[in-house]
Amino acid sequence: MTQNIHPKIAVSNDNDLEESDNTRGKSKESSPKRKNPESDASNQEVDEEYYMKIQQEKIEEEIRELSKDMWMTKLIVNRTWILLLVAVILSVLLSALSFGLGGFNMTDDHNRNFLIWNSKQVKEWDMLELANEKVQTNYENGLQPLRTTTKFDWYTSVTFECSNCETILTVDFIKQMYYAEQEIVNHPDYVNFCKATSSSDDSCSSGAYTSFAKNFESTITTFTQTDVDNYLATIAGSDSIYKDNYLFLEKSFTRTNLISKKARATFLFASPIEYGGKRYNTYTDEEFDQKDDFVEFSLDVEEKVTGFSSSLDIGFYNSAWYNEKMNELVMEDFNLAILSFVFVMVYVAFHLKSAFLSATAMMAIALSFPVTILITRFIFQIDYFSSLNLIAIFVILGISADNVFVFMDSWNQSMQFELLNTDTENKYNNFQKRMNYTWRRATKAIFTTSLTTALAFLATGFSKIMPIAAFGYFACFLVLVNFTFAVVVFPALVILFERHLVHRCKYRKFIGTSCSKLFRKW
Repeated sequence: MTQNIHPKIAVSNDNDLEESDNTRGKSKESSPKRKNPESDASNQEVDEEYYMKIQQEKIEEEIRELSKDMWMTKLIVNRTWILLLVAVILSVLLSALSFGLGGFNMTDDHNRNFLIWNSKQVKEWDMLELANEKVQTNYENGLQPLRTTTKFDWYTSVTFECSNCETILTVDFIKQMYYAEQEIVNHPDYVNFCKATSSSDDSCSSGAYTSFAKNFESTITTFTQTDVDNYLATIAGSDSIYKDNYLFLEKSFTRTNLISKKARATFLFASPIEYGGKRYNTYTDEEFDQKDDFVEFSLDVEEKVTGFSSSLDIGFYNSAWYNEKMNELVMEDFNLAILSFVFVMVYVAFHLKSAFLSATAMMAIALSFPVTILITRFIFQIDYFSSLNLIAIFVILGISADNVFVFMDSWNQSMQFELLNTDTENKYNNFQKRMNYTWRRATKAIFTTSLTTALAFLATGFSKIMPIAAFGYFACFLVLVNFTFAVVVFPALVILFERHLVHRCKYRKFIGTSCSKLFRKW
């Protein structure tokens, strides 16, 4: 029987025989033989053909392995409508349940949210809060508590700055600062929020409002620059008077440098308040309602104070007001997220040449939010939900678009292999093998990217700062939920599209041709 020997092996054997003859002296010394270039080229071509054949066999073996039937792909291909119907009903029900349970309600902001709860300082603060609450509770059965419990996030500061002046400590600027501060003091509801005296809620304590301009309150209409200079000289000569004033002026102001371009006023507001005809019993009584009332008051006075002077830059700040403003800005900026959503949808439609696949993929992203909220807030009891969580939409848009592209690239690639397209008369009969290959190949990449991203967010969940930790857990589950949509729902949508819609979408060829010409021109 003739044995097939690779040409390279045959050539090698001939060389070995020739070398053996030389060593045994069976041949005489002769000049070295010249190599035949044509023979080397021929051998190289044979080598390339042989290794190409081996490589082709390996690829075909891999394709056969990837195209083996599995229950998941059988369900996707043979029970497409049932799978999609169950997915839609389940997603809608879970989303409705999430909305119905108030899953999208923002958690009330509190300064304690961004503190490290197990730190010594926070524990001491908690003990003080509990003690105050106990004292306040004792009043509920007897005396009405006075409005003396100051709120940290109600502490208000009004800042003044003159950018084009040598110093703000002049008669004109001091008068402007004083009258701007009076916009708050003379507000009809100021007396309902200021820290009261120890004897009555009807008047504010002397420390409820302090500022540098207040030093000239008794002579505000008649004082001159000489009076200001004399007072500054008093500050320079008295350490105690300097300490009473330096907190209201900029850092560079000292007893030897009596110049400041900035100044500020502070206001202490306290609870329990009386507002809108309602008197709260204690500072913990409907605490967030009291905060909302204070924010409403702050928004009103902020508008009046900051627009009071054209020659001074006036700023207004307290934590409660700031949080409200930040929430407003976040909700306004959320419109940008909607624009991002639309942009990604259009780009995916352009890339896939299918508005149907793009729209349904974006719908899956939208449905993944309420499903994730249901999992995190009502199953794992991670109740904190703020505007920070909404930032995850930008992350999930990128991940989801990438998942779609990876899957569709594998699906389109499956059309190029003859082993997966054995039925040339009816392409629908090839869907099972193609889906087997695509699902196995694409889900590996999708799973890897989704898992690494989810683990990264899970690591964020171990933060000691609660809002950041809540965001990490939320984003982690969001990525995993979106992964489920990508490997279960989207493949079924692809089968639906290929079977029932692709032959109706004649514009796909037009879009692809037109855009190709356009890009060639660029």
